Amino acid sequence: MIYFYAISGLISGFIATAFGFFTFSKNPKSAVNRTYGLLSLGIAVWGYAYFFWPLSQENRSHFLLSFQMLHLGAILIAPSFLAFILAFLGLHKQKKNLIRLAFLVAAIFAYLDFTPLFIQKLIVPRYFFKLWARPGIAYHLYLVFWSLCVVYPWLLLLKELGTKGLTTFRQNQLKHVLIAAVIGFVGGSSNYLLWYGIPVPPVGTILVAIHALILAYAIVRYRLMDIRVALTRTTIFVAVYALVLGLPFLLSTSGKGLLIKSLGAQWWLGPLILMASLGTIGPFVFIYLKNRTEAILLREQRKYQAVLRNAAVDLTRIRSLQKLLDFIAHTIFDSVRISHAAVYFFVSKDMGFVLQAQVNTPD
Repeated sequence: MIYFYAISGLISGFIATAFGFFTFSKNPKSAVNRTYGLLSLGIAVWGYAYFFWPLSQENRSHFLLSFQMLHLGAILIAPSFLAFILAFLGLHKQKKNLIRLAFLVAAIFAYLDFTPLFIQKLIVPRYFFKLWARPGIAYHLYLVFWSLCVVYPWLLLLKELGTKGLTTFRQNQLKHVLIAAVIGFVGGSSNYLLWYGIPVPPVGTILVAIHALILAYAIVRYRLMDIRVALTRTTIFVAVYALVLGLPFLLSTSGKGLLIKSLGAQWWLGPLILMASLGTIGPFVFIYLKNRTEAILLREQRKYQAVLRNAAVDLTRIRSLQKLLDFIAHTIFDSVRISHAAVYFFVSKDMGFVLQAQVNTPD
């Protein structure tokens, strides 16, 4: 059972590292990408430290250090999540002082994390865990701070969801971010119960990994951070070279006996030839899959670009203003897949806008 918690932390750390790095690296100037990168860093630190603490149940000093490190990650998660949601909602400039205050408070708790004021050195058993720590006075204040940084963004997301006139696309974005946040933080908060003697193990830890996967899906499906193509390229690269490196390794371990029977002392030639062959064709397979996938992902975008290029040529040949307006309306209608299109001219303050061209407009 103890290994379940270690593996949960490792999965969360790995997912956060992968998606956080690629999201940040593709557009580090974007506030959304930067704050998501910080949030992922906090989850990664928390996840990797969470991997070690169940395995250090026999060593008190290692156990205490792993507890301090995973809380260091949790402390970073709180203000980063707040900043990420504010950036996602376009409120980060308006609320910049609040973000600065949150990170300042987090820095104070990060310092206290390595003192008995935060985690006492008295180690006690909890539930079926041989070792568990006791909270210091600063730990209670940290939980209040952590809760505020989590719940306040939830309320902002709910408020935004209740706004009239939102497109279905934007609603789906908000819903996925909110669902991911609730799942992740409810799961992660199950770790705090044992600190106060409540006999409930942190079984919700695995939900942190699910939170990261939901956000990753939302990034790809609803283009939260415009890294869909880059993420797809990376996924294909990892998949192809996992086979290039993995198959020879699998052959050299699982098939070693068969190779010795077939090749004798030169059994190692089998994995070597396989690796050389896969390494040669690997780049071509990657390029082929990448081009095919990008053609599918960017099909609509490239179609629009082709329409606009052709329209730009045709525009230069039209001399009549009315024909030009009709052409623009029809081009937009045909290429963007909208229900109707219209072009209005502003005539004067008294007359306002006057309809000049239309396609399939309602009566």
